[in-house]
Amino acid sequence: MKKYGMKPTKVQAMLSFLMGIIFLGIGFFVVIPQFGLVGVLWTLLAGGMTIFNGAQAFSKKAIDTYEVSVSEEHTTTTYSGESRLLELADLYNKNLITREEYDKKRVDIIETL
Repeated sequence: MKKYGMKPTKVQAMLSFLMGIIFLGIGFFVVIPQFGLVGVLWTLLAGGMTIFNGAQAFSKKAIDTYEVSVSEEHTTTTYSGESRLLELADLYNKNLITREEYDKKRVDIIETL
């Protein structure tokens, strides 16, 4: 089983961070004065969202990770070499694999051609 980091794009994380700041402002100036304790809870949740998305926007490492297992039957050469290389490049461009993983798998694909 191999661990892959999943991270939103900078634009997605930045927009979510800005929305969190807006929700915090609404929480402090509208929700807490009108709804009391429920408003405090709402504002704390908005604060958590803001901190999490801020960390995503300003860090280089993925915060969320998940495990993916790939069976041997899916690693065979059922695809053409060109399509496998294109798929690999797409994974790298989406920051789903590291440069080292990209380089190693690229060599493996080329050796099977």
